[in-house]
Amino acid sequence: MNRDYLYSIFTVLFLAAIAFFVFSQRTENISDCRVIDLQSEYNGQNVTYFVICEKETFKTSMRVFGNEYPNSDIFLHLEKGAKYDFKVNGLGLNVFGLHRNIVSFYEKDVTISE
Repeated sequence: MNRDYLYSIFTVLFLAAIAFFVFSQRTENISDCRVIDLQSEYNGQNVTYFVICEKETFKTSMRVFGNEYPNSDIFLHLEKGAKYDFKVNGLGLNVFGLHRNIVSFYEKDVTISE
């Protein structure tokens, strides 16, 4: 019975890992998101940029499961107060420090309000 218990735990963990990987790879469009603040964090090797919006906090990082994105290109073209449509991927579990990654963006309006 102890062996069956271990197989059950292993199976649940394996399925959870597959589900996490599948859901973290899906891409979603977020529309009409106004940028409130832009922040950066340097950890000694990589720079992670955070885009704080009305709806959610996003990040732009260099690697998402092996896919490279030009995070500084995205971050440097965003402006506080502007409204954008974002294409994001990843899991948005902000409580656990997991922020969805911005893959691309489209500016909705050019009126900047601070």
